Amino acid sequence: MQLQSEPTIQFRKNSDKAVLDFLTDQLLRVVRIRDSVVFVGKAVSIDGQKVRIAFFGNTDLRVGDEIKFSTGGDRGFANLFGAVIGLEGNQADLWISIDEVVPGLDRAPRTVAPGTTAVLVSKEQELDASVCDLSASGMRVRTLGVLDVGEMVDVHINSLRSSISLQCKVARVVQSDRSDTSELGIQIVGADNLNCARYNHFVESLLRKATQAA
Repeated sequence: MQLQSEPTIQFRKNSDKAVLDFLTDQLLRVVRIRDSVVFVGKAVSIDGQKVRIAFFGNTDLRVGDEIKFSTGGDRGFANLFGAVIGLEGNQADLWISIDEVVPGLDRAPRTVAPGTTAVLVSKEQELDASVCDLSASGMRVRTLGVLDVGEMVDVHINSLRSSISLQCKVARVVQSDRSDTSELGIQIVGADNLNCARYNHFVESLLRKATQAA
């Protein structure tokens, strides 16, 4: 097993420890900073700032490699960075620090959106997605491919009556360990007046249908 001494990285504040506790059993998308190669695995143990991750398959990670990843849910998300301090088979010990903690979405009333599709456009890629549910503040979508938490995207929704274009931010990423699909929590951060009105009307109409069906 390769080892190196623990770096002198400190927590920004004591409450950040709760973020690391949240990592256990979470599916993580770890990015090596020097070449942007992505490794997927799960956190299997946490000891202070030291996190052990079991990766799916072998990796070419080396002790000293700097990494970054994000995690979180509806209550908020965190951007983390750190370094590899130990390796054993497909498992790596990472010394982690919290780079940023961002509050989650306000929980506006949500409704399912059967048959609704969308296109997510980032700086580097364009992804087709199915809309699982949505609210006045955001939506949950499922897609083939992955975006990073905090990444800005243009979302084009294909509703029955019209297309709707929104400026959004990725607030949550859950990557399936059984397929190539990812579930994304999307926060709406901007839209012009026309698209804002179209989206609000679309959400309200779906909420009315859900209430009538109940």
